[in-house]
Amino acid sequence: HTVTHPPMHRVVSTHFEDMQAVLQQLAARRYRRPGLVLSESLSVRVDRAWLAAYLVMQNETPPGQRVPALILRRAEGEPQFAAWFADHQPDALLYSDQPVTQWVAKRKLRVPDDVGLVHLDWSQELAPLAGLDSDPGALGEAAVELLVGQLQANEYGEPRHEKIVAVRGHWVEGDSVRPL
Repeated sequence: HTVTHPPMHRVVSTHFEDMQAVLQQLAARRYRRPGLVLSESLSVRVDRAWLAAYLVMQNETPPGQRVPALILRRAEGEPQFAAWFADHQPDALLYSDQPVTQWVAKRKLRVPDDVGLVHLDWSQELAPLAGLDSDPGALGEAAVELLVGQLQANEYGEPRHEKIVAVRGHWVEGDSVRPL
């Protein structure tokens, strides 16, 4: 949640629950070693909720099968990705703001045979990739409904108790992961 002060009503994506849903989709497709690749700045912007859900899943994974998240702090992440991928050999990659498809192609990995790809900020332009669609349209609709409700109730200024409306994203099928 990028805005926390001053306190105000807001509409947010359910990043934690959405990541759990993505991980369930991967498990149903027999992926056992998913890896998360994000920039530090994006992780912070989603309130580290994707990372938190990922770490919960990792905690429930047998120690020998765990893949640590790759949180990139520098602009040039390919060398770190290459070392991380070689060390941990994830069978699926969850990412958003990194050129993971290019990095995978450089390594001549076949998608989805060698590695599955899931984009965490999916939009129609990314098809045929599988991913998580946070549905910006639904977020906008919820924001308008929240604002109209405030206006109808004659609510202005800083609220005593802020309301946070959460909107779930949804899984988008794609050729970049194994079929069910």
